[in-house]
Amino acid sequence: MELAGARRFAIEKRIKGHNVDQQEFLLRIEEALRASPGSVTMDAAIDHLEGWDSIGALSVIAVVDEHYGLTLDAGALMRCKTVRDLAALVEKG
Repeated sequence: MELAGARRFAIEKRIKGHNVDQQEFLLRIEEALRASPGSVTMDAAIDHLEGWDSIGALSVIAVVDEHYGLTLDAGALMRCKTVRDLAALVEKG
């Protein structure tokens, strides 16, 4: 497995040191955005997600803070292109 693939696998299986699986992370993002079940994937473009607007962004910030103990910087969140980028940001802490 190449290094990038190994890192992607690590992000999908653990987020910020928590034993949180990818599905749980996706469900939390779906709930924050009030998106349809199954509509959020790791490779989905954040700005195309159902429910993604300024309120959705604040909801994601709140969910990450509540469940992962990380206060996201709004600028850093806005630089994320995909949900996978967001997971990497959360993992990085």
